[in-house]
Amino acid sequence: MQPDWHRDGFAISPVLLDAASVARTVAGLERVIRGEYRLGREPKSRSQPPGPPGQRMIKIDMPHLCDPDILAAVTHPALAAWACAITGSDALQAWAVQLLWKPPGPDEAVAVGWHQDSLYWPYWEGEVLTAWLALGDVGADCGPVRMVPGSHRWGAVPAGDFFTGDLAATRRAIESRGAGPWREQAVLLPAGAASLHHRHTVHGSGSNSSGRPRLSLAIHVRTQAAMPKPGADDWFIRDLDDPAKAPWLHPPADHPLVRQPSCSGA
Repeated sequence: MQPDWHRDGFAISPVLLDAASVARTVAGLERVIRGEYRLGREPKSRSQPPGPPGQRMIKIDMPHLCDPDILAAVTHPALAAWACAITGSDALQAWAVQLLWKPPGPDEAVAVGWHQDSLYWPYWEGEVLTAWLALGDVGADCGPVRMVPGSHRWGAVPAGDFFTGDLAATRRAIESRGAGPWREQAVLLPAGAASLHHRHTVHGSGSNSSGRPRLSLAIHVRTQAAMPKPGADDWFIRDLDDPAKAPWLHPPADHPLVRQPSCSGA
């Protein structure tokens, strides 16, 4: 069943980036993974669980600071137009980006535990979302993101853990808080398509048995209905007025809505 944004807390796009754009973005991701930064800036952070190289998931924060082809994908007008149409938003700003490289393998080190994004974003109020852009075909064997439809209506659940691959344990932790009912849906995407989910939508992903890496960008965005909490101080919201770190995707950066004081950071 095709997900509905309001009912399910997530949505799936048509193909937004053509094959040439996807290929350029993948090349940019590979450069950043190698430590080659064409824009002359390093990413915010790079994390990888211990283990043999090539057998553990790689997560790199803010790769769009490093490479023009990644920046072009993050700011692609088709992505912004679709997300605004789905949510009914007038404005959309990318305040954080993650490169996610999931190698093939059955190990829990390439799985992501059930969680809500809001667990890691205590500094936001309002409408904060994640666009997950597929940079290769994501089938059922790739360890696709799995959503729990309707879980965005549970509110913030202080349980779950992105950083553990034990899906059973993280599900038990969330359900122990009275959350439910539980139903899962895999997000299967062709290259160049995206999903969009609410910050309270519970999601996770299993291991990758496809024999090839699963490449993606997680683009965290806020609408005009989101503001940093008063007094909040975090790297990701400290420089909301820096277009290199936090580009406006819609409307254009010179639009009056973008320049309003209510859109500036804490």
